[in-house]
Amino acid sequence: MTEQIQVQTTILFKVVVVGGGNAAHAALAVLGSQPNVELSILANYADDAERINKGLESNGGAMTGKDILGARELKGRARLVTNKAADVIPEADLIFLAVPAFGHRACLVSIAGLLKKGAIVVAMPAQSGFNWEAISSLGPAANNVIIAGLTTLPWACRILNYGVSVEIRGWKQRVGCAVHPARDTERVAERLSSLLSPVLVEPIPSFLAITMTPLNQVVHPAIMYGSFNNWDGSPYKTAPLCYEGMSDVTAKCISDLTYDVLEIKAALQKEYPTLDLSMIVDLKTTLLATYTPEIVDKSTLQSCFSTNKAYTGLTVPMAVFGGGTPHEGGLQPDFQCRFLSEDIPYGLAVMKGVGELLDVKTPAMDKILLWGQKKLNKEYIAEDGSFTGKDLRETRAPQAFGIHTKRALVQSAKPESLPKFNPHQKTKFLVVGAGNLGPATAGYLALHGYDVNFGNRTVSKLQPVIDNGNCIEIRGVVNGVGRLNKVSGNWEELMQDRDVIMLCLPANGHVPMLKQILPYLKSTHHVILHVSQVFGSIQCHQFLMKERPELRGILITEAECSMFTCRATDSSDTEIFAIKQDLGVATLPSDRNAEAFDQLKPVFPFLAQRKNVLHTALCDYQFMVHPVVVMFNAGPIERGQAFLFYIDGVTQHVASVLAKVDAERCMISNYLDIKPMTLLEYIVGVYSDVGCKGDNLYDAFHSNPAYKTLYQPKELYSRYIWEDLPNGLLPVIEMAHQLGLKTPVLDCVAEMTKICYDNDWKDEVRSLARLGLGDLNREQLLHYVATGETPDQSKPQTAPDSIV
Repeated sequence: MTEQIQVQTTILFKVVVVGGGNAAHAALAVLGSQPNVELSILANYADDAERINKGLESNGGAMTGKDILGARELKGRARLVTNKAADVIPEADLIFLAVPAFGHRACLVSIAGLLKKGAIVVAMPAQSGFNWEAISSLGPAANNVIIAGLTTLPWACRILNYGVSVEIRGWKQRVGCAVHPARDTERVAERLSSLLSPVLVEPIPSFLAITMTPLNQVVHPAIMYGSFNNWDGSPYKTAPLCYEGMSDVTAKCISDLTYDVLEIKAALQKEYPTLDLSMIVDLKTTLLATYTPEIVDKSTLQSCFSTNKAYTGLTVPMAVFGGGTPHEGGLQPDFQCRFLSEDIPYGLAVMKGVGELLDVKTPAMDKILLWGQKKLNKEYIAEDGSFTGKDLRETRAPQAFGIHTKRALVQSAKPESLPKFNPHQKTKFLVVGAGNLGPATAGYLALHGYDVNFGNRTVSKLQPVIDNGNCIEIRGVVNGVGRLNKVSGNWEELMQDRDVIMLCLPANGHVPMLKQILPYLKSTHHVILHVSQVFGSIQCHQFLMKERPELRGILITEAECSMFTCRATDSSDTEIFAIKQDLGVATLPSDRNAEAFDQLKPVFPFLAQRKNVLHTALCDYQFMVHPVVVMFNAGPIERGQAFLFYIDGVTQHVASVLAKVDAERCMISNYLDIKPMTLLEYIVGVYSDVGCKGDNLYDAFHSNPAYKTLYQPKELYSRYIWEDLPNGLLPVIEMAHQLGLKTPVLDCVAEMTKICYDNDWKDEVRSLARLGLGDLNREQLLHYVATGETPDQSKPQTAPDSIV
């Protein structure tokens, strides 16, 4: 049963406001004037903290809030203004994030390890997709705090004198508040209403309602489009009025965008009738509910903007024309302003992403996004019109957080949809390997609350992680920062108190690494080859039995391929493009499969149990895909021509060859009593969460978003050959021949590579013969993978020195 988080109800409420802009100044004036609040300011930059402190000192230690409509002044004081989170966050009951949406992630990551249990983290305002960002960035801490978001700022405000005074131009009558977990919504809304009075904070049933409520993310891009779509490049003498000067074009644009939003709402409600989206209404209704006293003419949407006293004098963001001064050269539109740089990726693009999941056409959104992305020099909508642009991962669209189905979208809005982080997990990991896979694996585990040590043979590759405070930053379908326990090349230190050792290394690195950690291995350890390639667990098992027979009880589990499609910038920074679903693992001996799987499944819930290590070996699809695609694209690779390996490299004819190769692999599987999964079923299955689909290999490869950033190897003789041939393709062929099976297509691929590279890899092939199992027939081989022993031996068969 999930423990209910208690909201603090102490008389002295400790509040931290994060930020140094307009909203932070207004919050200081409003909250700092309340006797039951102890307020601190966490300024984002050292310069901000210093400037605010100087301003407060010059003003008698207080921030002056000039309420122009109420004709009054507020005097707010702060206990401390600092740029160090550790000074104020640990004791805070409530933390307001008064920063732009693009600053949320950095703020959340910086405070994640300092938050006390039951603290309330409030985005003011949240903007679209804040709950996904918060859960991702806080990592395990998300289980112990309350995440809340306001629909808008409680006030219309602007700084008059930095650190000294702020003008409060209007108080919202009411703002909405969504809370995660949703069970705390009423209590949090009540607490915020008392702090932000006279603004009424109303509970909202889910963050999805905030994400889809048309506010700034609709209004601001529409204003920029309506004001400057036909700009001829001439300078402006003065900045156009933002709301008072709203044109017919802008008003229509806002109406069209709102229509798209309401169409998405209708689709959601049709699909999920119990989902409460009642607060998603047209903008005129929202304006009248928020600013009734301030609006003079309430007749039309346009007049509600142009006659709103809270908007008087506000101008469209402008920049100096031609790099001079406003007096000399005039002004030009600022296309990098927050009206576009924030409200598109953290607003309009998020709404578009929701519409995509529901198959709702959004012509108005598409028009503004295409125009806006050109101004921002970004790509959210790709050239082919699909919502798969190269910069989509920089947005808060649901697709950027691994949400690729409408079911997953709605599930993310339910009260108990937090990831099942386990910050006190007992299983302790050592992850070895600082290439692409190691940082992703270590970061993923740490982000999910596990105790992780991280090591590598070449210690210099670990330096980026050490320089980053033993942290790995993860982007993509998983976002956040994983903090590691120990990072070094000292194996004795790293192996202490570990339960699971994950070798994220090339196949030819498994045994050399086992040699290094051999003195520290125990029979209770669980070694995971991530990934194994063909017969990896057999090779490692035989090496250990030869060198240390007392390790007979050790578990060796192999993954049929990598759990993640990923790329690392360095060992401290990685992007996970996809997490593969139903990815198979098996243990040697297979009669201990259940024991190993029970330990791994809670950690990696996307794994599936395979029958034995022959099953995982024959499900390592890379051993056929990589050599085939390389051989049929040898010319472009040699020329250094850039192309998407799995998309441009897999033409209709290449896909046809892969299908024939795959048919022979399935034939071998059937002979070994292994129910084969075809390559097509594998690709569509493991990448289902990212939208991969197709009824043939060509369509499956080309529809897989995870493949749209993966380019060809830089050299013709890459890991796709020197690893996948001797540790994949060739051992499978030799096993088939040993069992009396004919594989003409596989043989052809092998011969083609041998001729191309003038190499038969005979001294490197990880074959059954070189593992000392070359005389086993079908029944004997199946007995060996089940027990770890050959039929006529009471102990495992050992291989010649040459292979181990």
